Amino acid sequence: MGSQAVLQRNSDDYFHISVIPDVTALYAPKPSTRFWKHSLLYPSYVAALSAIILIVQFTLRISFVKRWVARIRGAPPVDADEYEAVEQRPSAATSNMSAGFLTEIKEYIRLQGGPVICAFGVMKLLSCLALVGLTIYAVIITPGPGEPKTTEFFEQDSDVYTEGKKKKKHRKNQLFSTAEWHEIALCAFYTYASLLALLSLSTRPRVRRLLSAHLSTILLFAFGVFAYRDLFPLATYTLKPKDGHNGWLTWTRIGILTFAGIVIPLCVPQVYTPLDPKNPVPPNPEQTASLLSFVSFSFLDSVILQSRKNPHLPYEDLPPLADYDHADHLVKRSFHTLDPAVKPTKERHFFWGLLSVFRVEYTKLVLIVIAKAFISLSGPIATNRLLYYLESKGKDAVIRPWVWALALFVSQLGGSIAIQWYIWIATRMMIHTEAIITQLVFEHSLKIRLAEDVSSSGSSPGSKSASTSIPQTPERRASTREETGSEGSGASDEAGPATTVVGSESQSPATKGKAKDVPKPTSPPSSDSGKGPKPEGHGANLVGKINNLVSTDLGNITDGRDFLIVILLSPLLLGLCIWFLYSILGWSAFVGLAVMLISIPLPGWVVKLVQGLQVERMKKTDGRVQAITETMSVLRMIKLFGWEKKVRAQIATKREEELHYIRNTSLLNLANMNINWVLPLLTMIATFATYTELLDRYATGKEVTIDAMPPTADRIAIGFSNATFSWHSTNGSTPGSGQTPSRRNFQLRIEGDLLFKKNKINLIIGPTGCGKTSLLMALLGEMHFKPEAVDSWFNLPRDGGVAYAAQESWVQNATIKDNILFGAPFDEERYKKVLNQCALERDLTLFEGGDLTEVGEKGMTLSGGQKARVTLARAVYSNAQTLLLDDILSALDVHTSRWIVDKCLRGDLLKDRTVLLVVSSEDFVICLLALT
Repeated sequence: MGSQAVLQRNSDDYFHISVIPDVTALYAPKPSTRFWKHSLLYPSYVAALSAIILIVQFTLRISFVKRWVARIRGAPPVDADEYEAVEQRPSAATSNMSAGFLTEIKEYIRLQGGPVICAFGVMKLLSCLALVGLTIYAVIITPGPGEPKTTEFFEQDSDVYTEGKKKKKHRKNQLFSTAEWHEIALCAFYTYASLLALLSLSTRPRVRRLLSAHLSTILLFAFGVFAYRDLFPLATYTLKPKDGHNGWLTWTRIGILTFAGIVIPLCVPQVYTPLDPKNPVPPNPEQTASLLSFVSFSFLDSVILQSRKNPHLPYEDLPPLADYDHADHLVKRSFHTLDPAVKPTKERHFFWGLLSVFRVEYTKLVLIVIAKAFISLSGPIATNRLLYYLESKGKDAVIRPWVWALALFVSQLGGSIAIQWYIWIATRMMIHTEAIITQLVFEHSLKIRLAEDVSSSGSSPGSKSASTSIPQTPERRASTREETGSEGSGASDEAGPATTVVGSESQSPATKGKAKDVPKPTSPPSSDSGKGPKPEGHGANLVGKINNLVSTDLGNITDGRDFLIVILLSPLLLGLCIWFLYSILGWSAFVGLAVMLISIPLPGWVVKLVQGLQVERMKKTDGRVQAITETMSVLRMIKLFGWEKKVRAQIATKREEELHYIRNTSLLNLANMNINWVLPLLTMIATFATYTELLDRYATGKEVTIDAMPPTADRIAIGFSNATFSWHSTNGSTPGSGQTPSRRNFQLRIEGDLLFKKNKINLIIGPTGCGKTSLLMALLGEMHFKPEAVDSWFNLPRDGGVAYAAQESWVQNATIKDNILFGAPFDEERYKKVLNQCALERDLTLFEGGDLTEVGEKGMTLSGGQKARVTLARAVYSNAQTLLLDDILSALDVHTSRWIVDKCLRGDLLKDRTVLLVVSSEDFVICLLALT
């Protein structure tokens, strides 16, 4: 198991993309000479374990065993067969029909869960029987102990058939060969699977679900064994299928096993199991959806299509609410854990109670988060391996490239499915939490408000009547009514009004008659009035606190449902990413980690400030809600006494205080968001700033700078001396260079001195492919310089500027004017001369926008000749002293070329400027010779 160095320089100065250690060796099967460790026996072991578990589960279903277990647990015995009794009860229509074969078939299909589920069960049984038949055939054709075996037979399954010569004498007396025993074990496994499939079609619903779960599990395990033996080797260059010697028999069995162990479990609908068998409700589509439909949310397609046709979908057309989402079920599920009145326990944080109630959901979320972390990293790993495969041209590759390409797709698909499942489970848990807490606060608020009224009516602080209110559950309240009879009912009716008139004593019947004797107040009632500031006790702003409990506070509780992202996903992703970056960047990855750890206190400090402001904000919100509630309760009095302005001012003051904290909280949240954007950038800067290996390679390597002249040479000369250039830093073809062989092997060799005349037009003439463009590229430093002698050099002065017009015209996605100016200052006279000399004036008249016409990406709105002239105009307009023009006339017609020669090359704009002009056509050479 090897790995590549991370951008490490070798003797040839090549750069290599770093790769992750090859994981193929982890999956390569190791030869084993022990019969019982053969992988074909693993399904039989799993079948035996399944049989043992089934025996234990059926034993626990026996009546006296259930009573004994219930007695040990201290719980009343539960009739586990209650559902079966209700489910198998024939309907009225069926009981009235005459008994017959067709009636029995219909009743059987109904008990199986419907025709679709029954059909899938039959197909699974037929698949298992087909596997039994194929395995029996495999036993027959497998060579026995004394029969000759082909070389292919040994090579394909060499992990067992390599026993030494010492065992040959014992083999002669064996009834079956080793391969035959393995096939017999598989036959026994498929027979057991067929038995489970048959029993699942003829047993009660609860037993049927148990048998189907065991059957799907063992078939899936068997598929995994054959995938390891025969499918995974197809994705490698070095391994071969272990069972390939069986030919079509192997692939047929794998196909049937795939259908029975994967396709059917994914596509078979679920059997609806009501929570209350005595009072079943219509099922929600999600309760009967198949696993594939559930993962893709396709069970909602009917609702979406119906809502598309009807913009206002009525309530009756919506799917019924699932029975496990009903409030009564949620109360039974959670109140024994969350309500201290039902089960008094030691004081603990409410979070642990919610975690206990939703332990199953959080277990699923933990698994999803872990899967999401590994799936997220599979994409970069696959990209790394693909790049290495392209770099090495498949040399020493073990995994085929299509596997990594498929991994890129699977990583995106799997990550999307994982995050959607996470959102679905978390959102559903949020709705359940809101329903549970709202119901819990509602029941307790009635009793808490009763205690507050009693305490506010004049009872002493030490009076027990103000604090002995105990919340009751519906079950306890029902039992109390049965014990007290009518007397209890009267007490309940008497207590009812007292629990709902807090803060509204002026509206009660006892005070309405005395309203005339009350002197008219001069100011509106205020919670802030009095001789001094009223301390905030347990009953301060009671109504506002209760309203906030089921609104803002409840929202804050449900907003914390994603804590697994912080405590699990982030550390796991951090560790995996550091490992991955370390394999690529080396120790520089730990520098980024250090910067990340050092910067953690900064957002933590901001969050602490936000929490402090949030606490103060909630106090102000409680006061505002309390003031509004009190105002609404005495609204008639406010209208009668004309206190609207004062009450409005009081509420506005409280609202301003609340807005002050909201504004500060929003600013801190904005600062925290900006910090979270900046810190990753700082981490990347620190990581790549310390990773200087690549930069050092270019700075200290064998690459030669553009100015490669000895001190004795003319520093202003343009040309070469005994120079050799190539497109690669080494000679010959290099497997990983990413270039074509002709480009890698090409060398431009200049013997002696080649100097270009200054302030003249220099023609570079030659046939196609002789290296004219390479000559210009060599002057620009785009090719690798290889000195042939001590006096080798090349030079292109840059002091006066250099302009280059490529043979393949390059234009920006901008206007024609911007392409010509190319950032240079605008000189109208010079600009008009350039347009005239480059024959662009007539072309501009054809465009509606003139020179302000957008040329589009890659000059898509211009012809080839127009792009060539725009490129030439850019070079001519520039103030560069040296112009390198690469075959600019090849894309022009004869008349336009003549115009360019007469007006541009002979014009005043190129006077006293050095021009290196590449020419291919002989006709153009004849025209240009007149210039010299």
